[in-house]
Amino acid sequence: MNGQPIDSDTIPFNNLYVKVESQGFETGDVQGAIDTLYLLYSSGTTGLPKGVMLTHLNSLYAASNLMSDSLESRSRTCYLTVVPWYHAYGLMTTINNLINGKMIVYFPGFFPEKYLQAIEKYKVNVLFTVPPMMIFFAKSPLVEKYDMSSVKQAWCAAAPLSTDTIRQVLRRLPNCKGILQAYGMTETSTAATKDPEDNATIHKPGSGGPPLPGVSVKVVDVKTRKRLGPLETGEICIKGPVVMKGYLGNEAANHDIMDDEGFLKTGDIGYYDHDGYFFIVERIKELIKYKGNQVPPAAVEGVVLQHPGVAECGVVGKPDEEAGELPTAFVVLKPGYKLSEKEILDFTATRLSRASQLRGGVIFVNEIPKNPSGKILRRVLKQTLQKKMKNKL
Repeated sequence: MNGQPIDSDTIPFNNLYVKVESQGFETGDVQGAIDTLYLLYSSGTTGLPKGVMLTHLNSLYAASNLMSDSLESRSRTCYLTVVPWYHAYGLMTTINNLINGKMIVYFPGFFPEKYLQAIEKYKVNVLFTVPPMMIFFAKSPLVEKYDMSSVKQAWCAAAPLSTDTIRQVLRRLPNCKGILQAYGMTETSTAATKDPEDNATIHKPGSGGPPLPGVSVKVVDVKTRKRLGPLETGEICIKGPVVMKGYLGNEAANHDIMDDEGFLKTGDIGYYDHDGYFFIVERIKELIKYKGNQVPPAAVEGVVLQHPGVAECGVVGKPDEEAGELPTAFVVLKPGYKLSEKEILDFTATRLSRASQLRGGVIFVNEIPKNPSGKILRRVLKQTLQKKMKNKL
């Protein structure tokens, strides 16, 4: 651990592997562009997970593109992550930093108090996070109890992050130069776009950055498949050496996910600005259809989270015969707060567009279901909503 004292409950990395005699190990012939190196599984936020085959070339390209422009070149940089190693985000960032001899502090889950203690104890410089963790930094009083001055940079991926949350976090991390974001998925080996690590990024909060070198990204109309220009919202499609070999044993899915030009259809809605920076709005399948309008749940969540008494929020569509779907919010309150549904509705009424109003109501819960990478499991929320609707019949 870079010469630092080892705690009694810490296991040195060298004790985790078994030494193998060199003559007892033989390498096989590898065709990097086609041979599978990793079999990871898609997040399963909208359906069953699929086995994603990533090649040696995919991995090398992903690792090279995750090289830091600034902090990683320093002799001593400490990283803190809770992103699981079986997820592309966690796997690739961990491998990249191990290759570069960096110190990594890892937790198998997000334990708020221990997480903050680790930042203070190990003088962590860089955080790898997901949006719920950023919301914690923005809202939790625990953050004020610990010394966060060592944090110089934070990365956030796996789901959209609101501009308001970014600004709140930066106010609580005094020496953090920026909350940087990247955009990608398991099928693109991790990132396909990435914020550059310079001051320009600060002026584009919420952006996932421009495409990585060698990667082509386009935005197309969901219905016509026609290419769209700057600031026009459509489906994001990706092509290049980061794109997976394919899904294991699922030719139908392999055919469906690629378009006629060889681009991978991400299923994500977004746009790019005149500088080529990409912004993610929502997944196509998660858009709420209200009277012909498409309402992004993440945008509604960002507004609800502005309330000082709200700790977490998840928004889904409630089936309605006349309107199609009604935006409905699941809300977790911060300790010590007691809010009514009316108070939440009154707070959001002037902050949400007409189509985005919480006509489906507000449901108070103890937690928002998420997968290990931090994505809200909206299908679980929808199942909960359906059960509540049936119980009222």
